[in-house]
Amino acid sequence: MSAIQWAVKHYNLEILCAVPVGERWDEHEHYKSAIVGSDMVLINGEGTIHHDAPAGLALLRLARFAKFYGVKSALINCTYDSNGELAGQLLSEFDYVFVRESRSLNQAKKAGVEALLVPDLTFFRPTSSFEERALVGAPLRGFYTDSVDAQLTRILHAAYKGVDGLSYLSIFNGNQTTLNAGGSIRARLVQNYKKLSILGLIAKIVGLVVQKSGRSSPVIPLVAENHIEYDQVIKNAEYVICGRFHAMCYCIANGTPFVALPSNSCKVEGVLEDCGLELSSNRLMSKFEAEQAVLVAKNPLSSKEKSLCASYANEANKKIQNMFETLFGRST
Repeated sequence: MSAIQWAVKHYNLEILCAVPVGERWDEHEHYKSAIVGSDMVLINGEGTIHHDAPAGLALLRLARFAKFYGVKSALINCTYDSNGELAGQLLSEFDYVFVRESRSLNQAKKAGVEALLVPDLTFFRPTSSFEERALVGAPLRGFYTDSVDAQLTRILHAAYKGVDGLSYLSIFNGNQTTLNAGGSIRARLVQNYKKLSILGLIAKIVGLVVQKSGRSSPVIPLVAENHIEYDQVIKNAEYVICGRFHAMCYCIANGTPFVALPSNSCKVEGVLEDCGLELSSNRLMSKFEAEQAVLVAKNPLSSKEKSLCASYANEANKKIQNMFETLFGRST
């Protein structure tokens, strides 16, 4: 979201409203009213639009609603994977579609939609290029993340909790995760989930109670308060075991050794392919094995891998800035 906020400031735009993650735009009249009164609707698709998920279809329907009222719509920062005919029809209603990797691009084209490939907004930097990885002293340590797959998250914690030289690094909610050690369930809900709907809040309460009753000791994450600090932690890490897509992106951006685990869509494999890191290079582990993951992640990037990562990151940044110019430049 910070990249979008930069674009808002840079192009002197006005945001009429923003729909929080987890809320349905079509269930609130004030959102629909703001859409009708706007010049453009911007959807940050992220990893939502895959396998005909209801949340993804809800996002896609927004374009048709906007089009009815003569409002332009743009879908950006999106993975599009394994969707059916309805999703393709809805996707075609957008004025602009930008997907994050070639696999999504190919699937959009099969649906008859001429999308453009612009990598994940993780690679955005206001400056023109990325700095080379330059460690101050020794690397911090190794890190592992959680996963969108709850079962894999439990496996990762079981494998690495308490392992010397390896810490848990969470990417969401200011890294104040539901697995932290301090605070009551109520306090953590207020801090981390205050933007959720009632149903979403109930689901989180149930999840927290199950977690609290089902574990013997807490997993304490390294705390980074924002994405810039998170970026710096990964930049100075010895290696990262990436259960999260965005952790992998930060590793590529910083030239940090890593191993990536598959997610719930084609996004991980797609970015690795686009980066030039062949899937057979062991940077992707299709089946998790705890000891092997550490060995692979610890393996320093080769000079070729470093070059590929740097080239991909710099080109990604240029494409993101060009996308913003296409959407918000004065000639639009």
